[in-house]
Amino acid sequence: MVYNPQFSQKAKSPWDEDLALWKIDVAEGRSTGTPVGSLDRIVYGVSPEGYKQIKPQIGSAPPLKQGTKYFYEVTTTNASGTAGYFQIKDSRAVSTDGPDTCFGGEGKKWARVPCR
Repeated sequence: MVYNPQFSQKAKSPWDEDLALWKIDVAEGRSTGTPVGSLDRIVYGVSPEGYKQIKPQIGSAPPLKQGTKYFYEVTTTNASGTAGYFQIKDSRAVSTDGPDTCFGGEGKKWARVPCR
């Protein structure tokens, strides 16, 4: 999932999909997607074989802007996921530091807390 650049300031929870720009998921059951080890890369806006675009529901993913920082999260089945920030430099995604956005709380009650 790739989130809106304002995720760190406006997210209401660690998984605030209201701020997601692009999300993909397996097209069918969890075991039907291409294994992570077989994916050379994931191209923003292009669903890999065995996956489908969830957000936006209609149309293409919005373009990413040069120099803007975006938060991403990758969840997997039977493999470690990852999350972090990237920005676009010279038309390429480059890993970068981002603002620490940490949440604490239980259930549906989330609050921003200092990151450790």
